[in-house]
Amino acid sequence: MRNPICNAGAQTATATTTETFITAQPTDVLSYNLIGLNIVDGQNKSIGEIKDLILSEGKLAGYIVSAGGVLGLGEKYVIVAPAAVKVSYSENDKNWTATMSATEE
Repeated sequence: MRNPICNAGAQTATATTTETFITAQPTDVLSYNLIGLNIVDGQNKSIGEIKDLILSEGKLAGYIVSAGGVLGLGEKYVIVAPAAVKVSYSENDKNWTATMSATEE
């Protein structure tokens, strides 16, 4: 008969480590640069404004965009896939831009 106490000692424990602090990369975008950013189409016509971000399982899952309306009246909110919006930074202008090939409708 085996001694369960002796067998327990034969098992090895595996430790998992999680990173507490990370380093931001120069290509990383902070959320405050996105919130309030106007999205334009290829002709520089406004499509809408990024109002919020959707995070799912630690990744950007969508932009909540307000579209349409005048002075906040009649605007609607849509969720746009991150792949549909190109966000870029111009070092010369020190300015963020967001473009998308879609219309306000």
